[in-house]
Order: sequence, then C-alpha cells, then structure tokens
Amino acid sequence: MANVAGKRVALLLQPKADRGIYGGGAAAVIHFDDTAPRSGQIRRGGEAREQEGGNCRDQKEPVHGPQYKLRTMRPLLRLVVCLAVGLAGFGQTAGEPPSPGLYAVFDTSMGTITVKLFEDKAPVTVKNFVALARGTKPTANKAGRLVRKPLYNGLTFHRVIKGFMIQTGDVRGTGDSVCGAPTIPDEIDPELKFDQPGRLAMANIGKPNTANCQVFITVGPADHLDGHFTIFGRVVSGQDVADKIADVPVGEKDRPLEPVILKSVTIRRQQ
Repeated sequence: MANVAGKRVALLLQPKADRGIYGGGAAAVIHFDDTAPRSGQIRRGGEAREQEGGNCRDQKEPVHGPQYKLRTMRPLLRLVVCLAVGLAGFGQTAGEPPSPGLYAVFDTSMGTITVKLFEDKAPVTVKNFVALARGTKPTANKAGRLVRKPLYNGLTFHRVIKGFMIQTGDVRGTGDSVCGAPTIPDEIDPELKFDQPGRLAMANIGKPNTANCQVFITVGPADHLDGHFTIFGRVVSGQDVADKIADVPVGEKDRPLEPVILKSVTIRRQQ
C-alpha cells in the first residue's frame, strides 16, 4: 500500500519483485445494391418477374394504392436506414471519428474499448505495450515459463474500483503474478494528467521506473496519480464500457465476483 499526495493508491500498484511478483472507428456504412437479385429472377422490360410464391405483373403497369405508396417511399426508407446505421456507428465511437495514429482495441466480455496511443509523448511505453499485445516480447505464462504469445488475450480485469479505474495485465488474474518482462523507465509528460476519465496508464510497484505489464484505464478524475504513473493513451471509444466494468460487484482485493474477460487487444494503425 502506498500513499501519494495523502491518498491511497495501492490498487494501482504491482507487488514487488522480491516477493516473487511483478506487476507489471469509423462509422458503419451500408451500400444498397439494387442490381442484386432478391427472391427470384427479375427479367427486363415487359417480361414477367418470376418470384418465389407466384408471378408479378409487368413492371410498366401503373401501380396504385398501397403498392404505389410503398414504391415511392422506398428511397426515403433507404435514406432513413443509412442515417440510422451511420448514427449508430458514430455512437459506438463516442462521436469521434478516428484520426491518424496508433490505436489499441480492447475487446472485452462487456464490450469494446478503443484507445489512441501516445507514440509521441510515451514512445518507450507504447513500444513495450505493443510488443506485449502482439506477443513479440517474451512474458511468463501461468507456470512461470517465458513464452512469446499475446499477453493480454484471455486475461481478466483483476481489479476494478467504481469511479476510479479498471486494471488488467496479470496472467493469473490475482494481481501478484510474475510478468517476466523487464521493467521500463517512466515517461511522465507534464501535459498529460489524470484530470479526466479514459486515461490508459502503466501500473507499477510504487517506485519510479518499475512498470512492465499491468495497465489501467481510469473511469474518473484521479489527480493524486499525476507525476507517478505513465499515461500513454486515451479512450476514444467505449468509455461507457469501462464505466460498466468498474461498476460490477467485487469481492476481496476489488476483484470482480464474476470475471470480466479481456478477450483480445488488437493494435491498429489509422492512416
């Protein structure tokens, strides 16, 4: 347990190595293809359209009543559907279209969280995280053997605190597993602060330059963490998912009673 500016921050800390422990889109678009067959064969001018369940009259015949209304309303209906799908897509990205840069997509059992990584402000930290996510840097498995595999895929959020943060990166989901990867230096940028939710940062053991595997995402302001933990990304989509994870019932050591799974972390570059 460590005190930072008079506040307890042990929930973000990783146990010390001497105890055998290390802590560490774009909117959807639908294209309508009027040339594609629907439920039968459509023949050219004057010939009958054969559909499943019966024949239709010549396309050139005048249409009245409900058929006329339906036919004239189709373009409007298509426009409404396109707008609805587009708005839904933007809703999934928190209304923020992707800008060029490197992104990490956290696919969890409760939804997707997309984070833009700060390559310019925390290059060493981002490089370390990307290598762990892709499995190019060796890490310890549950048996303590070094392996090359995507670290975060299949892990749990082993510690969550409502209104504060959600934490992952422990291979056994206990918070006291050996990471196996070397520690990295802190990259504290004075312009990046924990004054808002959605900060992606590295956990550590309560001392400078001791981060390696465990990460956390804030769900509320946490000014007492400023200057002590490296911020290397911000949530651009799915903050509501992080909030929901932080709200789940927890037991001992702030561990969710029902595991919340981090199914995968995918690294993508947006041009």
